[in-house]
Amino acid sequence: MESMFSLMIMTLLSLTVSLFLVFILRKIHQIKVWPQVEGKINLLEFRWSGAITGDAPGYYYRPQVKYSYNVNGYNYQGERLLPIGWVVAGTELDEVKASLANLQRVYYNPANPEESYLGLPLPLVKANLLLIQITLALTVFITLLLGLLLLTN
Repeated sequence: MESMFSLMIMTLLSLTVSLFLVFILRKIHQIKVWPQVEGKINLLEFRWSGAITGDAPGYYYRPQVKYSYNVNGYNYQGERLLPIGWVVAGTELDEVKASLANLQRVYYNPANPEESYLGLPLPLVKANLLLIQITLALTVFITLLLGLLLLTN
């Protein structure tokens, strides 16, 4: 009975993660078709996020950005890079700083221009999308496997 309850909890957790990843993928695809305007980066800094040991040891940093842009004569401020959190490995910090410093493109929601995302370099977006898609596939597989185990018990 206890193992059945554990399987149910794991299945619900896996399903929740899957739904969250689907939401993020949909949001990223939605942003890609939003209108774009030229923006100006007002602040770009990387805050230490922590140290990790194990397979990928090192220091990790969380980018923080503030930018301004104009839509139909109105000035707006934004702080978003992606609809999900993002950390940068210390070994990639200089490369990512250089890529972000040159960004000028801002994607904004035409129904609500205050909602915006700074246009990320394409390799970073592709890498994040691929990671999300792989994680989604794994969580769907785990959810199905756990569901099958529940049915057979």
